[in-house]
This record gives sequence, C-alpha cells and structure tokens, in this order.
Amino acid sequence: MNATDSIAEIVDQLIGTPYRCGGRDPVSGLDCWGVVVAVRRRLGLPVEDVLGYPEDWSAKGQGHLDREVVRGPWDRIAEPGPGDVALYATRRDGIADHAGIVIDRTWGAQQRRGTALHRYRLEAMRPFLVGYLRRRT
Repeated sequence: MNATDSIAEIVDQLIGTPYRCGGRDPVSGLDCWGVVVAVRRRLGLPVEDVLGYPEDWSAKGQGHLDREVVRGPWDRIAEPGPGDVALYATRRDGIADHAGIVIDRTWGAQQRRGTALHRYRLEAMRPFLVGYLRRRT
C-alpha cells in the first residue's frame, strides 16, 4: 500500500468526525490541526501539536498557524504530496488560520467549524491557499 492509499484509508475512517475546537480525539471531535495530528500519528509520522489555542486564537493575535507551525521542523514546499499540510487564510488578512492534510495531488481532508470531517478538492481552496508544508524527517 502506498502513502496516498494509506492516508486515504485513514481519512475515510475519520469521515464524519464532528468538529471540536482544540479537538485531538476522533471520538469526541477534531479541529483542523487535530485532523493533521490524527492522520500523521496513525501513519506513524512525526507531528507536533499546536496546543492550547482558544476558539478565537487567531482573532486575538495570540498566534497564527503559519507562525506556530513554521516555527517547528516544517519546510515550505511548492508541490504537495501525501501527508503534507495545506495552510489557508479564510479571513481577508491573508494570515493562515486553517489547515488541511494532503491526500494526493487532487484531494485533501479538513475539518471546519460547523462541519464534520470531509474530503475537499485542493483546487477549490486555492483562493485561500497560503502555502504547503512538509515535515522534516
């Protein structure tokens, strides 16, 4: 089984997981970074958690996914592959406040407030894309 198949299988098992701010448990709910953590951990891949942010974390200027994640062992990349992270700015300020995990060159998985975990077409989120990240090994 290749990386894309493995990630797709894990994502399919998590489809429908409810949203929960700060959630890291697929049973009780995940937030967007919780999806990244859950999938990468199930694959046995390293991942750092972005811990302790409140629901209005980015709105209060306490940090942004872009700054918090990039501070760790992640590199910006131009072309994503399976298991990489897509960062999005869903507000007009252009600062990353949302993440998804890349399944393959076409699909990602994300969790957003008010929705259950679902697949999405990477192209559909391109207008909000801040960039892609790959974890250093």
